[in-house]
Amino acid sequence: MSDITLLSQMDYGDAAALRDFMLTHATLHSQYASAIVAQSGVETPNYGLIATDAQDSWIAQMNDGAPAREALLTWLQVHSDLHTAEFQALALGTIPDIQTVDFRSQDAFYQWLDTHQQMHDITSYALGVQ
Repeated sequence: MSDITLLSQMDYGDAAALRDFMLTHATLHSQYASAIVAQSGVETPNYGLIATDAQDSWIAQMNDGAPAREALLTWLQVHSDLHTAEFQALALGTIPDIQTVDFRSQDAFYQWLDTHQQMHDITSYALGVQ
């Protein structure tokens, strides 16, 4: 199974690392969806995570101080919904807010990555694939 742990430790503003993270991250969620179906028969969403326009907006927020574009806001919503579905399917409780974030703030960026990585650690553990 894919692992995003090292990619989650990227430097703020590193566009290439963010693009690598996004691709590996989408692959990991696809693997989660397959594992959840195999273990519980519950289908979870697995779409909308590869969005280059959302990546571009994220990068522009970090590097240019640009406001989030609709593509990034949509990606954050879809991504949050996906994690919610995974947590529900695995009876893991409620996810923290990963939808409301301003990536213009370096602190917010690192806090988001940390919170997000913790959610992936919990999901991987629940699936027995850590």
